[in-house]
Amino acid sequence: MRRGKEQGQSEFDEIRTILNLNPRGLSIQEIAEIMGANRNSVAKYLEILQIQGSVDLRKMGNSKIYLTASRYPVRTLQRLCTDGLLILNHELMIVSCNNRLSDYLESVSGAITGTTLNDLLYPLKACDKILTLATAAVRGKEGAISIVPRWGPLTHELQLHLLPIVFSSGRPGAAVILKGLCEEKGGMGLGGSGSDFERMLLDQMEEVYCRLSLDLSIIEVNLAFCRMSGHCHDELIGFRFRLMVPEEDWARTSGRLLTLTPQSPMILLEHRVLTGDGHIRWVRWTYRGLFSWVGSLTEYLCTGLDITDQKNTEDRLEHLHTHFEEVIQKRTDELREINRQLFQEVSHREAAEQQLRLTKYGVDNAAEMILWTDQYGIVTLINRRGKEVLGLDIGESLMTYIERNYPERTQWQELWELLVEDGPFKIERMILRVDSTWFPVEMMINHLLFGGREYSCFFVRDISERKGYETALQGAEEKYHLLIENARDVIFRISIQPEFNIDYLSPSIELLTGFSQDQFYANPVLVTQVLNEQNYRAFLSYLDDPRIFEGPTTVRFRRKDKSWGWLEVSVVFIRDDQGCITALEGIGRDISNRKNGEDEIRLGA
Repeated sequence: MRRGKEQGQSEFDEIRTILNLNPRGLSIQEIAEIMGANRNSVAKYLEILQIQGSVDLRKMGNSKIYLTASRYPVRTLQRLCTDGLLILNHELMIVSCNNRLSDYLESVSGAITGTTLNDLLYPLKACDKILTLATAAVRGKEGAISIVPRWGPLTHELQLHLLPIVFSSGRPGAAVILKGLCEEKGGMGLGGSGSDFERMLLDQMEEVYCRLSLDLSIIEVNLAFCRMSGHCHDELIGFRFRLMVPEEDWARTSGRLLTLTPQSPMILLEHRVLTGDGHIRWVRWTYRGLFSWVGSLTEYLCTGLDITDQKNTEDRLEHLHTHFEEVIQKRTDELREINRQLFQEVSHREAAEQQLRLTKYGVDNAAEMILWTDQYGIVTLINRRGKEVLGLDIGESLMTYIERNYPERTQWQELWELLVEDGPFKIERMILRVDSTWFPVEMMINHLLFGGREYSCFFVRDISERKGYETALQGAEEKYHLLIENARDVIFRISIQPEFNIDYLSPSIELLTGFSQDQFYANPVLVTQVLNEQNYRAFLSYLDDPRIFEGPTTVRFRRKDKSWGWLEVSVVFIRDDQGCITALEGIGRDISNRKNGEDEIRLGA
């Protein structure tokens, strides 16, 4: 809360500085944008400054323009002024005057409250000039004039000081102070017998009052100040006011006092004061600098209102507010957590319902037949495909159907016990359609526990198409193997990685080399005997540069009977994901006769 008050005071200063830099005035929105503050907060600060007399309000069309001002609060002026005082509103209507002036004017001019300044000044020669100065004072400019009034017998020259003032409502006005009445009327001014009257007025004030010299020594105090400080009047005169202010508060206050100027002679501060009994009181101070005619600071005039009870109340309110905010935040967090859990639960339920709908849709529209039965063989669930193919529905017995299609197990109870004891199993059977035709199926049967009850679950898939493919594939394989077995060319597959091995050799290898398939399978190294060592090393080098095998390659080999032959080989290399050769597949054709013929032709030539 203290920091909040200090921040508010700094914003008051910032607003004054901004308006001093913009003498033509600014709107609330413009000030808020310069400060980077909330518009409503700036409006409240301007309202307070207007009541203090630090700013003026001018209306330009629909806009409100604020300018710097130096106005005197009317209540303070009424309490402190011991000369004749006349209070005017912004229309120059007399709203009040002090007893000093009313005692005289009522005796020579009748009642004046409620009349205009023009009515009061009409007999005076300087009437127009005074009205001009009064209008200027309403607009914020001080003025002074000397007059010789002709009210009754009064002929002594008077000094009129016209000051800009501000009412508690924030509206502007003007004050007219008449100095010199004491010489004609024997009244009490600022000197002579008037000092007792001034003393009485000061002591009757509720606010604390003191006058300070430039070195901050106390020149004058009132009774309220004495009561607050716990010292008598004589003890306080000459005492350094600085010693009554805590160090941390004075650091801020002293800097603000340096900002007082004739154009901005007043500041508002809230700081603490040490009393004589060691207690601390909070005071809202108004510091006004008194300046000479050349503009030099001569004294400080200070009035203050004890706001200790208010501060204590604010502290309690802040504590209650903080506690209340914590309670609200806690309840808000609890409600948010409840809402989050509720939303999560609703989301989970919606997701579960959606999953259930999708599952039901998937089961109903599955290509396979799906059905559940209880332990007595009664159908508890069956999808659309199962109904269409088997002609069964929920509530019907599967016992007769199963016993009819499983002649080796004529009792449902035997099938159930087998399922419970051995667990899930898969079988292929021919079953009967609703149209009395038989077709092959693959059945996956499982025993399940759900909701405390036992069920059997059947997944039945029509494998007619697969069986047709298998039959066709089997026939094709038989033809292929027959073709390979009867081919005169050698078909082979040899693994290189992870180790050298012969995966396949066609039977024609025995006709070609004299060694059987089984001999090569049992001893893959037999390849090195069939290929001479030179050819075998060349074969290994081919693996390092597979480009050599691009196209048919001629290889010389040695038969089991020690004779030599020639083989034309075409090879395809098999690689892994890294590009390394793991195997090779190929076909070899015996070209020994062709080679021998070429040799004979070459020798005959």
